[in-house]
Amino acid sequence: MQRKVTEEGEKEKEMHKNYMCYCRTNGGKLSESISAGESKTANLGTDIKSSEAELVGLKEALKQAQVDRSAAKAAIAEATALREKAAAAYAGEKAEYDANIGAITKAVAALEKGMAGAFCKRRQLKCSRSLRSSKTCSMRTVKTSCPSCLVLRALGILLRAARSLAS
Repeated sequence: MQRKVTEEGEKEKEMHKNYMCYCRTNGGKLSESISAGESKTANLGTDIKSSEAELVGLKEALKQAQVDRSAAKAAIAEATALREKAAAAYAGEKAEYDANIGAITKAVAALEKGMAGAFCKRRQLKCSRSLRSSKTCSMRTVKTSCPSCLVLRALGILLRAARSLAS
């Protein structure tokens, strides 16, 4: 038993020695850590204040960005509505013009087929007045008082317009 007590005493001495060594070496480290913590504490106060000020600025910037985004969405919606309205108007006009061009082309083709022989050839025309006098009028010198000349000149203009629009 005595041996057991002496062994425990030696273990306690060893533990006390280690603890004393720990206190001597770690006391310096602990005081350094405390002074570093105290300096950080002073810096943290200013860091917190600057972070709070930055947070306030960021919240204001976020609110302004949200207002700008809403305004941009409204402008896009307005522009889209305007564009759709213009596109619908264009589609309506285009359909009307395409129908008119198609009708003019068909009419000119029918007139060329059916009426060209009744009046005469395309370049040399006999006007209704010149039928009596057997004079000819050309497309360049169309008489404004001759109805057949005016009709054929108008048909020529429509034909050229239809061909230019078609191409």
